[in-house]
Amino acid sequence: MEYKINYGILLLASLAFISASVVQRQLDEESLHRDSRAAGCRIADGRTIAEGDNFTRLDTGPCVNYACKSGQVLPLDYGCYRDGRCYPLQDVYKLGCIERTCKLFNGRFDYAITREACTGQDQNTCIDVGTTVKDGCITYSCDKEQLAANSVSYHLRLAGVGCEYKGACVAENKTVVQGCRTMTCRKQYNAVGFFTTSNGCDINGKCVGVGETVQENCRTFACTEENLNGLKVLNIKPVKIQCKDADNVCHEGGEWFPLLADDKIRVNCTCHVFGLDIQLSCPDIGFNSHFGGGSP
Repeated sequence: MEYKINYGILLLASLAFISASVVQRQLDEESLHRDSRAAGCRIADGRTIAEGDNFTRLDTGPCVNYACKSGQVLPLDYGCYRDGRCYPLQDVYKLGCIERTCKLFNGRFDYAITREACTGQDQNTCIDVGTTVKDGCITYSCDKEQLAANSVSYHLRLAGVGCEYKGACVAENKTVVQGCRTMTCRKQYNAVGFFTTSNGCDINGKCVGVGETVQENCRTFACTEENLNGLKVLNIKPVKIQCKDADNVCHEGGEWFPLLADDKIRVNCTCHVFGLDIQLSCPDIGFNSHFGGGSP
């Protein structure tokens, strides 16, 4: 018996076998890949995390936790690292008057400045940057100064001054008058207050400046200023004491002049000066009158 080989059928059978083998190999590779994914997660830093394990990543910090589930990386919880431990989102802490809040910042969870302020004069209050506050008659402003790329300074600046007077604030460079003294509100020698700009003596209700004189009833007085143990003290000193005649003309002691006495004009009268006192005499009627000059 003679057998004939049909090479066409054999070729078709061989091709079918090869094709089935390739498909099976692809299926085996996909199955192996699925098994590999199910067995863990490969992350960006090269680590392979086992299925079900929790882990952290260097690029997001130690306080962001992930889990590997079914080959997928899933975030669990977020936080910020501070003082050796993790704090939750929106945690706030203060350093002086600067507040920082845990939030997503520059692509990672970290503390970002959420309030910038200066410490007040009382050391207990905070004044926000760019705002002003009054302490009595003094106005302060909180300023922020960029010293370098990563260096910032916050300082309280004196923005306006005033002086309190009788329950009200007097603006800088404004004056008030108290008796015969004029005072100006100003900042001087790191202090704010009233500084005397002119002073004087009250002589019978009239203000006489330091170094000036005034004459009343033939008596001349000067307003002087002396330094007494570091304090400036005003004094009223007599400069000249004279006698007044019947026509209100002033005369030096020893001069002769008419005088009104006993409602009559007397002639040949004279006077003598004793300190602030004067003594008048008119020989024609033979009397001596003593008139006390006293203080002005």
